[in-house]
Amino acid sequence: PIFSFQSGLLQRFQSTLVVAEHNNETLTPITLNAITAATKLGSDVSCLVAGTNCAKVLSVQAH
Repeated sequence: PIFSFQSGLLQRFQSTLVVAEHNNETLTPITLNAITAATKLGSDVSCLVAGTNCAKVLSVQAH
């Protein structure tokens, strides 16, 4: 039972969430650094971009 629990924890931590800091136009350099570092962990990386009128951040980053 303990092994099963630990295995589940390992699977859960095989992804990384970066909470983005931005100015409604671009991501801040520290956020870009965090994304780069997260990709070096070798797992899936998700980035949460939240705010009002921040659609431009997504369109800039998509390119």
